[in-house]
Formats: sequence, C-alpha cells, structure tokens
Amino acid sequence: TGYEETETQGLGWISGKVSKIDNQNEKYKLPHIGWNQINIVKDSKIFNGIENNSHMYFVHSYEFIPDDKNVISATTDYSFKIVCSVEKENIFGTQFHPEKSDKIGLKMIENFLSL
Repeated sequence: TGYEETETQGLGWISGKVSKIDNQNEKYKLPHIGWNQINIVKDSKIFNGIENNSHMYFVHSYEFIPDDKNVISATTDYSFKIVCSVEKENIFGTQFHPEKSDKIGLKMIENFLSL
C-alpha cells in the first residue's frame, strides 16, 4: 500500500507500505537527492562484485517499509535507517537509481541481466 498523496494499492508482490520520509521537522531536505552509502545486509546475486558501503544515487521523498524484514537486502542512512533495496525470490527493487550510479550501478544492472 502506498500513501503518495492518496492511498494506492500496490501489486502485492512484496507486502508493506510506502510512506513519506520523516525529515525531522525539515532537518533533512526532501526530496533526498544525491549520493549516499548503502549497507548491504543480505547476500544477494544482484550485489555480486559490489562492496558494502558503496555509494548509489538517490532521488526520492518516500520509503518502502516491508512487512517481512527478511526481504531487505540493503539500507541507507538519511535521518534514520531507510530500506533501499529489497529482494524476494525473483523480485528485486531499489530506492536508488542504479542507472545513475556510475560503474557500481552498471555492475548491479549487469548482475540483474545475468540472473
């Protein structure tokens, strides 16, 4: 379920909710735009050859909070820990933009295409 302006049902492939990032009374700018480190928390083929704490490019104001924490594959810190990558079976999702994340992002896309 998403709450970007109005409540919206998602596809239901990974249950959870989408909500606006808590910017702590405007202490943190929204949208969150720029490079941020990711913390890889789960072994994943999509992160093969990518070091933990690599920088990825973000442009977002909302976060996905999955019901099942076991689907979380990476997090980032922006006002607090935010889920930035999920994986469930053959479904992968990222909050960052691999296509804008230089060589590391291209490696991630290459990993995805070779699955």
